[in-house]
Amino acid sequence: MRFSLIGILCVVIGSNSLPWTTSAGEASASSVKEIPLKEALFLRVGGRAGRSAVHTDPVEALIVAGKWKAPVEGESFTTPDGTNQTWQKFTKNNEGSGGREGGRSGYLYWAVVSPNEQVMILHASGHSFVYVNGEIRAGDTYGNGFMRLPVLLRPGQLSVREIEAMAVGLIETQDETVISQSPSFIKYLVEKLDARGIPVILPGGALGCHVDARGFLPHVPQAEYPAGALAAAFFLASGVRGMERGTVSSVRDANGNDVLADLELLRLAVPRRALADRICGRPHDVAVREP
Repeated sequence: MRFSLIGILCVVIGSNSLPWTTSAGEASASSVKEIPLKEALFLRVGGRAGRSAVHTDPVEALIVAGKWKAPVEGESFTTPDGTNQTWQKFTKNNEGSGGREGGRSGYLYWAVVSPNEQVMILHASGHSFVYVNGEIRAGDTYGNGFMRLPVLLRPGQLSVREIEAMAVGLIETQDETVISQSPSFIKYLVEKLDARGIPVILPGGALGCHVDARGFLPHVPQAEYPAGALAAAFFLASGVRGMERGTVSSVRDANGNDVLADLELLRLAVPRRALADRICGRPHDVAVREP
């Protein structure tokens, strides 16, 4: 099968990206002998011919940045030159080429179902490279037809990148340096606010810094949502988005009436690996600012 493509994007819903055949010694009763390409999605991505000192590729840039997501037919894509392209249905013709898209430069996206874990051989020609579940593999740029890539197919829809991210997350949950970041920042912020007489919940805990809205706004009746009012005012004054944790986000009775919450709080969450002590000083400075 020949393609005039920049690249091929394959995903494992099993995993795949052009005609696959089972490798010797790997076939079993439940193995699929061949998975031919029938339908896929094609994205026209133009570019100048020849080599370039600086590699530019809008689709690959999304993959590297971790922002890539599976496309759907008709989805719009803006190329670097400002033109809009759409992912279009691609159908293989009887000769095994890509029909009218076969001579164009772009990306082919193919999601392939594999019923079980198995090693298969990807056979494609005329493509610069192929991504299989987030892993870049060699292509057959000059269309010589000799490229055969063994690929391990697994059932399911998780890419290698997603599995690696899950593994990193599991490792970090056991690293005290990482998991202590948010609590240490929260402790810092809570103690600074408390030292200036701002009513906060003590100790700070690990979820966020909670400001007592009823203590901060004693003139606002609870029926007028003091936590919501404080969250809105705090955002207007500082640009810091907190969350109302009070009557607004509480339950209602059977008739839809408010059930006044036990506490009216403004929660200032502190995400891991996103803030530093000096940034936590921003909500502190706004909270203690004199009118």
